[in-house]
Amino acid sequence: MPESPRPIDSSSTSPSPTISILPPAPVMKRNAMRTLRGVRSDLGVRSLLPEWRAMLSRHGLREDLIAGLTVACIALPLSLAIALASDVPPAVGLTTAIIAGIAVALFGGQQLGVSGPAAAMAVLLGQIVDTHGLGGLLFVGLGCGLLQIATGTLGIGRVMRLVPLSVVHGFTAGIGVLILVGQLPRALGLPSPDESHVLDVVSHIAEYLTHANPIAVAISGSVVLGMVLVPRRWPKIPTALIAVAIPTAIVTATGADVPLLGEIPRGLPAPSLPDWPRHGVLALVGDVFVVYALASLESLLSASAVDKLRGPGAPSHDADQELVGQGIGNVAVSLFGGIPVTSVIARSALNVQSGARTRRAAIIHALALIACVYLVPDLVASMPIAALAGVLLATGIRMLDTKYLRELWHAARVEAVVFLVTVFTMVAFDLLVGVQAGLIAALVVAVLRLSRVRGELHPAHDGTPHHMGFSGPLTFLTTTRIDELRGELAGLDAQHGLVLDLRHVDSIDASAASSVIELATAWRARGGRVALLGPNAEVERRLLAIGEDGGVRESIAYVEEELDKVIGRRSRSPENAHQRLTRGVERFRDQVRGQLSPLLDRLAVGQAPHTLFLTCADSRVNPSLITGSQPGELFVVRNIGALLPPAGSETLNDEGAALEYAVRVLGVRNVVVCGHSKCGAMTALREGGGKLGDLPALAHWAKGASVIAGDLAAAPTLTDATQACSVRQLEHLRSYPVVAQALATGELRIQAWYYDMDTADVLEWDPDVKRYVPVGGRDDTR
Repeated sequence: MPESPRPIDSSSTSPSPTISILPPAPVMKRNAMRTLRGVRSDLGVRSLLPEWRAMLSRHGLREDLIAGLTVACIALPLSLAIALASDVPPAVGLTTAIIAGIAVALFGGQQLGVSGPAAAMAVLLGQIVDTHGLGGLLFVGLGCGLLQIATGTLGIGRVMRLVPLSVVHGFTAGIGVLILVGQLPRALGLPSPDESHVLDVVSHIAEYLTHANPIAVAISGSVVLGMVLVPRRWPKIPTALIAVAIPTAIVTATGADVPLLGEIPRGLPAPSLPDWPRHGVLALVGDVFVVYALASLESLLSASAVDKLRGPGAPSHDADQELVGQGIGNVAVSLFGGIPVTSVIARSALNVQSGARTRRAAIIHALALIACVYLVPDLVASMPIAALAGVLLATGIRMLDTKYLRELWHAARVEAVVFLVTVFTMVAFDLLVGVQAGLIAALVVAVLRLSRVRGELHPAHDGTPHHMGFSGPLTFLTTTRIDELRGELAGLDAQHGLVLDLRHVDSIDASAASSVIELATAWRARGGRVALLGPNAEVERRLLAIGEDGGVRESIAYVEEELDKVIGRRSRSPENAHQRLTRGVERFRDQVRGQLSPLLDRLAVGQAPHTLFLTCADSRVNPSLITGSQPGELFVVRNIGALLPPAGSETLNDEGAALEYAVRVLGVRNVVVCGHSKCGAMTALREGGGKLGDLPALAHWAKGASVIAGDLAAAPTLTDATQACSVRQLEHLRSYPVVAQALATGELRIQAWYYDMDTADVLEWDPDVKRYVPVGGRDDTR
């Protein structure tokens, strides 16, 4: 019998494998410390100090100044327009942009984000103002900010990303529709309707259309065309400001009769607590949570978009710190009489594209807006309302995101339906109803997908047992399918064994486990035998917990010999082996081939593997399994013992031919020689070849292999012999000119690996320390 494997260097012994439900104590301690570190008791100030110091340096000042002023040109008209859409005075929009621009820039989780009033929130905020007054909206902003601070401080900001993107995009598109309809009266120069519902607005426009102001129509139309068309050619131009400035100048010069924005206060209001809402604070609880969820999600989506714009080398945003910053911003804005804010994608993207370097750019944008409030309030007051309505109309058009809907319709039609359900219910009923309907639709889709389990029954054939295969997660939603298969079994002969193939089941809950055990119990009651083939660790634990007294443990089989014993069939039958292969091919056709079709299509053209993997022919060594590689990644060469003759060997050198082809023709960048524990080839060579007289081909192999492997008998243990043999193959590799040349130019790497079957872990030879160490530096022994 081969000896138990151990490392070559006795100083590096591996721990005995253990099985435990709980992680080791040191791991639990590290996890606990990591959780405690996730709580931002100081609101993240210590982590932000280096970035605050960077704002005080002159490095990047010019770039920040240009970017900040550019963003301010966009923020000025947008903040005024969004305030109008939110049914609050225009000056409130400027106050909001200024306070949020400074507070969130200082405390947020992204360096180059710009926060302020967002068009996506305007309609919702307008409804809150209509119902609860401005005081109610300020309370909502205050509550939203406190929730965001709590969420970010506790380190659970990533939970906000659980809302499906189809619902998020549907909500944004629905807001776009509502903005388009809601701003049409202002764009036409008509008085605003008494009610804000879409049907009421449309009815109002139809009634007063003959009273439309042609000048207002021309102004709003030109602003829309300018904001839609100009950025396609010149994306860095502050289109919104120019689109509003030109009609403002024309109206001021000509004295045209159109409604103007009107006087705005000089300076910022003093901070104060908001007025008590009309219907009390409790009536605002639902609105607080809706605004909190939407504002947080919008901010995190914006931060992710900015990360993509900055490229892979730039630091990514901190989701929890971003929520802390947004929360501080919303609390501060509410105290100054502003409306809830988010990180805004358009302004943040422009900040990045304009060359911003630090958080200073967002603060400069806020200071520029302050200058407008103090220095040119009369100019701001002379802006035509129709021009601002045009800005909102253009914003609403962009929010419709028809391109995303078309792509979603072609890629995932069910997700597109969720998108449309969200939009329709928002427009037809209410914002909150729309979000709820979208979430319900998304949950229904998820439930249907979870319930879609593949379960197939193949009756016995030519002496083979009945075979019932499952794949995917088995949950309470799949018990109906299991019951259907149980009904199909009723008409089959129970004298044949039944194999319940669980190798491709990802997970199983108590209901599904109970159904599987009931199916097996019913089959046994009819006199048949049942085998539960290949459940993973989680599935096995659940089955054992549910069916502790139902013979489950005795029914589980993982290898062919165990399966034969459980089913009671003739061991190692050719028919059984053929059936296993046939089932595998059928599964490949039905389930795998379609999922991997893009990869398989490319591999049909040619191969470009990155690694030549030389290993033993032992069936227990699966290169793709232990390396997690896909088809096309490994050029696998297998033989008895994972041996490579040196260059110039007189023996027929198939391995050398494959090596030269892989390195020179295929251009592999890595060569791995992988031995393994309990190797029969190494055992035979170590014992001098053994008695192989009745196996002449194997005896001939042993003569040549003993020369290639070296003196294995001198090694203390089989493990030492196998590991030393793999290292010896590295010398053989270097003897090939193609390998020596590639090593000299740094185009190739060669490695010796060792697969330990007892721990199911992979070690590699480290020439610096002269011993085998875990691949990747982690010891994952069980």
